[in-house]
Amino acid sequence: MFFRCIRFHKNKNKNIIKNQNKNQNKNQNIKRKVKNSLPAMIHKMIHDNGRISLSALRQASLTIEAAVALPLFLFAMISVLYFIQIVDLSVRLTGAVCETSSEMAVYAYVKNAGNLQEGGISDIITGGLSAAYAKNKVKIRGRLQENRGILSLLRSSFLKKSQIIDLAGTYQVKYPVTLFPMKQIKIATRGRVRAWTGRDGVNGDGSTEGEGALVLITVNGKVYHKDPECSHIKLSIKPVNKDAVEHLRNESGGKYYPCGQCQGGSNTVYITDTGDKYHSSLGCSGLKRGILLVPMSEVPDWQPCSRCGQ
Repeated sequence: MFFRCIRFHKNKNKNIIKNQNKNQNKNQNIKRKVKNSLPAMIHKMIHDNGRISLSALRQASLTIEAAVALPLFLFAMISVLYFIQIVDLSVRLTGAVCETSSEMAVYAYVKNAGNLQEGGISDIITGGLSAAYAKNKVKIRGRLQENRGILSLLRSSFLKKSQIIDLAGTYQVKYPVTLFPMKQIKIATRGRVRAWTGRDGVNGDGSTEGEGALVLITVNGKVYHKDPECSHIKLSIKPVNKDAVEHLRNESGGKYYPCGQCQGGSNTVYITDTGDKYHSSLGCSGLKRGILLVPMSEVPDWQPCSRCGQ
């Protein structure tokens, strides 16, 4: 009986020791897994020897930066390339509008020549001065694709005012890639040329009478002129010696006095046949005439020139 009890206790102790070894192995495996986990590795890298290990964190940070920055970089490059295409499109569109308006100016000359028979060349000329013709020519010359944008020339006008051909319109381009709420880009362009209809007299339509007639005025003047060769606006400047000025007279018999702006202080001075001042410099504003061509209706209170306005 005594030997049997001792043997039972020995087996029991062996089982206990065996179970303890198993538990220790499990705990070691759990500790090893926890030790090898990502939070434990980061904690060890940060607190190992009281310093932060930047080299260990660098690999992960570079991966995150590449995942975020690379798509943004590619999008930025695509946007820049597409912007360059927009600039090129704008240049081509402007050139096409200028060429088309110049071509239509030639058609206006043929139309203005008159004596065009019905049909044939008359229809061609009339069609060449229309918005549909201009739109088709601009598309061809500008190499505009139908699926890229919409061209509109609704603001254009043809020979409606002062014989001007005015091609004005917009081209809306679809923007394929953008981070902003901008689906289309509108390019505005305009080409203005005067029709090749010639000009007779002061007014563009050959008329020199009435409110529609064009007259010449000066910036500081109070009279209007009909002749661009009028001596009041086309000055005849002569250099003379200052000592001889007091003996000279203008066309009206008047004497010459020093200019109020340049004072006429040099030895050589400048005078005109119609003026009453002498000037020390050709750059003096008193020797210049700012001439403007305006309709007579804009200067209703001005008096006509005594020489050319009658």
